[in-house]
Amino acid sequence: ATYQHLEELLAIRFGLNETRLVPLAAIAERNPMAQNDARIFEEMGMVDLVDDGDEARLSLTDARLVEIWSQIRELGFVEQAGFPPENIIFYLQAAEEVAAKEAEVFLKGSAGRITEENAAAMLQGALPLMLDFFGLLRLKAFMRNIHVATDVSEAQS
Repeated sequence: ATYQHLEELLAIRFGLNETRLVPLAAIAERNPMAQNDARIFEEMGMVDLVDDGDEARLSLTDARLVEIWSQIRELGFVEQAGFPPENIIFYLQAAEEVAAKEAEVFLKGSAGRITEENAAAMLQGALPLMLDFFGLLRLKAFMRNIHVATDVSEAQS
C-alpha cells in the first residue's frame, strides 16, 4: 500500500504521462532506418509500436530511443561495420537490473518515512543524477576494459 500514486507522480514530473504518440513516418523523414530500427527494438522489448490502423506510432520516449540510435548510426555504428541494433540488447538487460535494484533500495529506505510527494520530488532530482553517476562509472569501466584489451593484444604481438 506504500506509494500507491508514486508512479503517476513521477510520470507527471518526468513528462512521461503524455498520451501523444509520434507517427513512425515522421521519424523516418529524418531517419530512413527508423521503421526498421523501431521494429527491431520492439522485437527486443525496448519499445512498443502502437498500430492505430492507419500507421505505426511510438510514445515520445520510445521515439527518442529510435532517434538516439539514429544519431549513433551517424557516428558510424552501422550494420556494415558490425554494429546492428541487436548488439545493444544488453542495455535493456542492464537497465532492468539497475532499475530493479534502485527501486528495491529506495523502497526499503523510504517506505513509511517519506510522503509520496516528497518521494516524487527526491526521485525527480536523484534519478537523473544517478544516471550521470552511473554513466561516469560506465565510462571508467569502458576505458579500463579498452586498456586491458589493448595491453593484451600488444603483449601478444
